[in-house]
Amino acid sequence: MIAVRSVSEAIAGAIERGKAGEVYVAGDENHTRAEMLGMCGKAKALGKPKKVYSVPYRMIKASLSFVKLHDKMKGKGAGLHYTEFAKLQTRNTFLDCDPVAGELGYSRGGIEAATQDVVDARPPRSLLKKKK
Repeated sequence: MIAVRSVSEAIAGAIERGKAGEVYVAGDENHTRAEMLGMCGKAKALGKPKKVYSVPYRMIKASLSFVKLHDKMKGKGAGLHYTEFAKLQTRNTFLDCDPVAGELGYSRGGIEAATQDVVDARPPRSLLKKKK
């Protein structure tokens, strides 16, 4: 995970100190999916902390199989393999962020606060409801 502030600093660092043609994978804090969802559940906008549930991969895979079938029946192509993408998104994958952060000179930390700021900034439920 990485906060927008750190992304912008990494971009500036790549422009100022980066090597031409080099690829930089910028990151900040490594968290499991459950930890990330837990951070969302602690947002002040929700009032008291909420338990956030995670859907198991096998249920996501089953649902996406129906989406894939629906798209196939409509003659649409997804552009990506749904279930493989879901497998990647639900897996614990971590990066060693220290080398790139050191080279580009971007700040790290504050992921939990940034995540809560995003949840707190969401529109009120009244604006999200469909009008009949």
